[in-house]
Formats: sequence, structure tokens, C-alpha cells
Amino acid sequence: MLKGLQKQGWVKSKAIPQPGEPTAWCQYFGPHGLRCAVGHCLPTSMEEELIGAVSNNDPIEELIANFSLPDLEPHVGFLSRMQAFHDDYMQSLNGKNLTALASENLQRVAERYDLEVPDFVKKDLAPK
Repeated sequence: MLKGLQKQGWVKSKAIPQPGEPTAWCQYFGPHGLRCAVGHCLPTSMEEELIGAVSNNDPIEELIANFSLPDLEPHVGFLSRMQAFHDDYMQSLNGKNLTALASENLQRVAERYDLEVPDFVKKDLAPK
């Protein structure tokens, strides 16, 4: 997940807004090969089915139920937190510079799940 997000420059996977829509919806699989955080955990075989059709504004539980993804069920909390990390914090600066708040939030997620933040992410999250 983190390597995929880094590879795409930490930017969101968003649909192109349609006329009359105030904003673009985030998507698991979006234009130009972009994925959201959870999208990086989904099999590539789902891309054709999901691209442009499903926004990640719906709860992750619905995605798991609607697309028969029982292997992800035990990880709903983690996936939700990582999605929030990506959407809420990393995009606060449109992917240009990551904030100290993003670093703190990711560290809290890692501690909650007894994980370590990889060095390549720490480097990207370091104050510039």
C-alpha cells in the first residue's frame, strides 16, 4: 500500500468532476492508473469492474460485502485508518509536502497495529 502511494506521488485517485458536480469523488481505481490507499490492497483484476463505478465514500465494509472480499474483513479498521491517513492528511497539501500531522497520524496507526513506519516513508514525511 505505502509503496504504491509513494509511487504515485501520494496523490488521491479521483474521478474527473462531471459538469454540475462541485467536486470529484475519490475512487479505489481512478484515472491514469491511480489508486486510493485501499485500492492498493485490491486485486488488479477488480480494476475493470470498479474503475469509475465505485467511490470510496462508501464504507469499506460495503466494498467487502458487495464484492465478496472476505480476506479483507479482519482488516477493516486498519484499512479505514490508512484511507483516512491518505485522504485527510496527505492531501492537505495536494501531495507536495507531507505535514508533521501526517507523520504523527501514520505513527499512531502503526503503533495501534504493532507495525513500524518504513524508512522510505519516514524520509518522505520528514519536514522539508
